[in-house]
Amino acid sequence: MKNKDDLLSKLDKELSTFDVDNFSEFNGLIWTVDISKKQSLKTVLQSVFKNVEELPLNKLSVKLGDSVYSDVYYFFDEKDFMSRCKLNLDEYQEKSVVFLNPQGYQASIVNQPMDTHGFIVNFLTYIAVRNLFKETKELSQFINETSKIFTIVSKEYGVFHVGYSLPEFSYFYQINITGKAERLIKEFEKKEFIQFFKEIIVTSVHSTEEKNRFRVIINQLDSIIDLTTKDYEAYVLNFAIDKIKSDFKRERESYFENIDRSISSIGKQVVAFPLTFAASVFASYKVQEEPGVLILILLAYLLYTIVAYLILTITAYNVFCLRKDVNSEEALIKNSYGKIYSDFKADFDKIKTKLCLLRFIVAFLYGVLTLLFILFALYAAHNMQWLDLSSWVTWVPDKI
Repeated sequence: MKNKDDLLSKLDKELSTFDVDNFSEFNGLIWTVDISKKQSLKTVLQSVFKNVEELPLNKLSVKLGDSVYSDVYYFFDEKDFMSRCKLNLDEYQEKSVVFLNPQGYQASIVNQPMDTHGFIVNFLTYIAVRNLFKETKELSQFINETSKIFTIVSKEYGVFHVGYSLPEFSYFYQINITGKAERLIKEFEKKEFIQFFKEIIVTSVHSTEEKNRFRVIINQLDSIIDLTTKDYEAYVLNFAIDKIKSDFKRERESYFENIDRSISSIGKQVVAFPLTFAASVFASYKVQEEPGVLILILLAYLLYTIVAYLILTITAYNVFCLRKDVNSEEALIKNSYGKIYSDFKADFDKIKTKLCLLRFIVAFLYGVLTLLFILFALYAAHNMQWLDLSSWVTWVPDKI
C-alpha cells in the first residue's frame, strides 16, 4: 500500500511540472503523451498502468482503464470523470480517483484552492439525488430520458416539468451538497413528507426556466428540506393532537385506577397491622405462663410479618412501574410534542404527587411493620423471662 501511495504521489509531482494540454491528447479512452521533454514521466506511467504502448516520436499511448491497482481510477479531467465515472458515493469512499489534467483552478472561485475531492463528492451526491428523484414514484410520475425531464403532478400547478441535464463541471466546484443524499433518503421513508416536498419544489422553481430547474433545486436544497420539514411536522402535530389527547385521557384514568388499587391494598394492611398485633399480644398475655405456646405465637406473628412484607413489596413494585410509565409518557409528549405538553402538565403533576405520597406511605409501613415485630418479640422474650425489661419502663407510674 505504501508503494502505491508513493507512486501516486510521484505521478502527481511529475504531472504538476508537465504541460498536459500542449503535450498530450485524449480521445475519451486513450491518452497519448509526448514525453520528449519529460522522459521521467515514462517510468512512472509504466508503474501505474498495465499496458503503456511506446509510439514513434517519443510518444506513449495509455489506456486509462488499465490501472495496475483495482481501487485506483484514472480520468483525464473533470469532464472525462463526469462522462465515464460509474462509482457511487459509498464506493468512492473505498477508492482513489486521480485526475491527470484537472481544470479546477480555472473553475474555482477567485482565491479558493482547487478541491477535486469536493468536486467528486458534490457530483456523486448530485447524481444520487437525481436518481432518488427519478426513482421515487410518489415524486416523479413520468420520466423522459431523451429530453432529460421528469414530471411532477402538483395540486396547485398541475403537471410540472423539471429538466435535469448535467451542468458544466465548474458548477460542482461552486456548491456544497455533502450529505444531502443521505438526508433525503431518510426523509423519503415518510410518504407524507414526499407530498409536502413535491409542493415546496414546485413553489420554489416554478418561475425558473424548465431546463435549469433541477440545478436550482440543488442550489436551494437545504431551504427546501427545511421548509418541508416544518410543514410535515405541523401536519403530524395537528393530526396527532386529538389522538394524543384521547389516548392520554384513557391512560390518565388507568393511572388513577392503578393508584387507587394500590391505596386500597395499603389500606387493608393499615387495618390489619394493629388488629394482628393486638390479637398476638392478647394471646401471649393469656399464655404467659407457657413459654412453648408463646414461641408458637411469636413464630405465627413472624410468618404474618413476612407475608405482609411480600404484599408491601408487590405494592411498592407496582408503584415503581407506574411511576416509570408516567415518566416515560411525559418525556415522550414533552420531546415529541412540546407545544401541547402544557395541556397535560397539570395531570402529570397530580399523578406524580399521588405516586410520591404512595411511596412515602409504603416506606413508612415497612418501618411500622418492622417495629411492631421487634416490640412483640421483646414482649414475648420478657414474658418468657429471657429478658428483663422492667428497667426499660421504670418511667411508667405504678397504678394507684
